[in-house]
Amino acid sequence: MAQIIRFYKHASTDDVLLNISTSREDVETVSENILTFTKKPSKTVSIDFDLTINLEVFESVAPEAEEDPEKSVDYFLSYVSDSSRQRGFIKFKEDSSKISLTGRKHLSCSIDIDPSLYFGSIEFKGMIVRNKEFKKSRSFLTSKYSILGTSSEKKFYIDPFEKFDGSDMDVEFGKVTRPGALYQLQHSNPPKLIINEDAPLSIKEMFKFKGDTNVKAIVRDALFRPIVVDVWEQLARKALEKMRPIEESSDLEVLDPENLEFPYNRVADLIAKACYGGSQTSAIDKLKDDIGDQKKRLKLINEQLPLVVQEIADLTNVYKSTSKNWWK
Repeated sequence: MAQIIRFYKHASTDDVLLNISTSREDVETVSENILTFTKKPSKTVSIDFDLTINLEVFESVAPEAEEDPEKSVDYFLSYVSDSSRQRGFIKFKEDSSKISLTGRKHLSCSIDIDPSLYFGSIEFKGMIVRNKEFKKSRSFLTSKYSILGTSSEKKFYIDPFEKFDGSDMDVEFGKVTRPGALYQLQHSNPPKLIINEDAPLSIKEMFKFKGDTNVKAIVRDALFRPIVVDVWEQLARKALEKMRPIEESSDLEVLDPENLEFPYNRVADLIAKACYGGSQTSAIDKLKDDIGDQKKRLKLINEQLPLVVQEIADLTNVYKSTSKNWWK
């Protein structure tokens, strides 16, 4: 994680603790800072938050000359959902039901989330914000609305957090939009692969074959693998397209994969790692950089991506397993 360099006194995240309070049965904890619904809600839900402030923090973030600096701040919940283009602030209120004898202030607030307006995830932070100005003082933030401290980020997935490796995609027989096409990727949620139900009987029987040890299985897998490669490329192109900023919007940042809906968030993660290697964080940073530059983006999509998806789909090894039986 990159080290943030600050030129002003700023509260430690250990002194600004945000907690999501929920006893809902449809919410699971993925990690310390990540929660997810197990199923996207069908109606508006309310989520409660607790914020705990170590009051000793004001000894370090406010000038010594400022009397009672705690009265010069308010506390806010910041929420951002880049994928939903939603963001805002909610003011915390002091929680009178919690009295601390250890120099800590307890606050609470709640947010109503309409699932028709949100998808992907929402990022939350607690903030200490000045509500009045104090005279300028070296090394201190004294202007009104200055942020004196923030909590660690909490992420809440409205669409369920899931891992995706491509192996669990539904494949079924059905109508495709071009009668002469063999298959079509349907970008539903989740995506599914449709094999043309009007394809020749022998092709349908081949794909329906369930064996895994004889020559028929080897041929079936070899003929199906190019479809897998193409599906990966279609998914990857869609994921990269979703990461691009909306040109008409004033918010021109490239979206992080985590702000995409499933499975495109996982597809983008995998593409980043396959393309750039290294740590997942650095790979995603490089992917976002390339997407944000038109020349690099076109090279990525038109030159690198067709090769990378062959590696992801393990095309060479499938062909090797097939060819070694007849060509040595």
